[in-house]
Amino acid sequence: MRRATTATLVALVVSFSLPATGFAINCEQARKYASTGRSAEDIADTMIADVGEVKKCLAEKGGAAPPGDGAAGTAAPKPTPGDQGSN
Repeated sequence: MRRATTATLVALVVSFSLPATGFAINCEQARKYASTGRSAEDIADTMIADVGEVKKCLAEKGGAAPPGDGAAGTAAPKPTPGDQGSN
């Protein structure tokens, strides 16, 4: 009985430690989040992932990087042809 309990506890400890050690994040989902203007830090918090992994995903294959320095809303809006004045 003691051996079965010990084996069960060891299995639980191992199974809970695996997700934190090396599972890759879904880069496609990270790029989707980035295309909405979210920063790498926000994406990492949402996906419960390392910020470095998120940044690596966004750098691969021309991923959609957030505007500006990564903070939402820091990029200047692009002017449309009608906004340049009538003179």
